Amino acid sequence: MTICFVFSCNHQGLQRTCKMFRFPANPMLARRWERLCRRKDRSVNAASDRICSCHFKDGIKDNGPTLFPWSSVFDFEDPNKISRRTVKTETEVDCQEMCVTSSDVNVTSDTFVPQLPPHSHDHSYQLTIEQMIEEHKNLRLQVKELTRQIQTMSLKRAFTLEDIIGDERKVC
Repeated sequence: MTICFVFSCNHQGLQRTCKMFRFPANPMLARRWERLCRRKDRSVNAASDRICSCHFKDGIKDNGPTLFPWSSVFDFEDPNKISRRTVKTETEVDCQEMCVTSSDVNVTSDTFVPQLPPHSHDHSYQLTIEQMIEEHKNLRLQVKELTRQIQTMSLKRAFTLEDIIGDERKVC
C-alpha cells in the first residue's frame, strides 16, 4: 500500500482514484520535489515513496508537482504591498480636539473652571461649566464636613473596659 508523500495528502495507491508517480532519478529534480512536498519528518525513500497525480497539472508527471493545498489559497497580503502608514481615526481626532491644556484653564482663588471647546456633535454627556462649578462647591463642602467629623472623633476619648468597671451606671 502506497501513500502520497505530500504533507497532509492521504491518497493511497490501492484506491485507484489517482495514479502514483515515483520520484525522478535525477537527484536535483528529486530534491526539488522533496522540498515541494514539505515533509520535515523524514526524507524521501526513492524505492518506495510516491506522489499522487492530484498534485500534477492535468495529472501528467512531466508537468511536475505544482498543486498543493497550501499553494491554492493565500489568506495573507503580499508583504511588499502592506502599507506601514497609520491612519488617524475620527475618534482620535476628536479626542485631540477635546484635550484641555494648562493654557485653556482659568484659575481663580475659589474655583477651577476649564474652558472647554464647543461641541462638534449634536449631543453631549459632559457637564456644563455651571454644573461643574456647582459640583465643585458641593465637594468642597463635603470635604470640610468630613474633616470636621475626623477632628471631633479624634478628640473623643476611646471607650475602654475600665470606663465600664469604674462607672456604676454603665454596669447592668
